Amino acid sequence: MPKSLKLIIAIVLPLAIGGFSGFLTANAIGTWYTTLNQPAFNPPNWVFGPVWTTLYLLMGISFYRIWCLPISKERTDAMKVFGVQMILNFFWSLIFFKWHFIGLALMEIIVMWRSEEHTSELQSPCNLVCRL
Repeated sequence: MPKSLKLIIAIVLPLAIGGFSGFLTANAIGTWYTTLNQPAFNPPNWVFGPVWTTLYLLMGISFYRIWCLPISKERTDAMKVFGVQMILNFFWSLIFFKWHFIGLALMEIIVMWRSEEHTSELQSPCNLVCRL
C-alpha cells in the first residue's frame, strides 16, 4: 500500500471515530454538561472542538508512524493497543456525555491513559516523535 494512502487512512480513522462520537454526544454538551459544577479554570465549550480535532489528527499521525515501521510483533502489538485506545476514546464520550456515568467515565479514562502509555512504550526507540 502506498505511504500516502496509509497516511490518509491513519488520519481519517481517528478523526472519523472522534467525529462520530462527538456527533452522538453533541446534544449533551449544551444541556447536561453545562449544569455540572465546574472549576473556574474550565475552558469555554468552543475550545473543545479545535483541541480534540488537533488531538485526533496527532493520534492519526502517530498511528501512521507505527504503521510505517517494519512488520514485527512489536508493530502489531502497538497497532492493537492503538486500536483499543481508539475504542476507549470513542466510548468515553458516550459514557460521560450521553449516559452521564461520571464514575465509570473516570475509571475508563484511567484505562485509556494506561493504553496510551502502553502504546508509547511499544513504539520503537528510534520512533521518538510518536512517544511525545
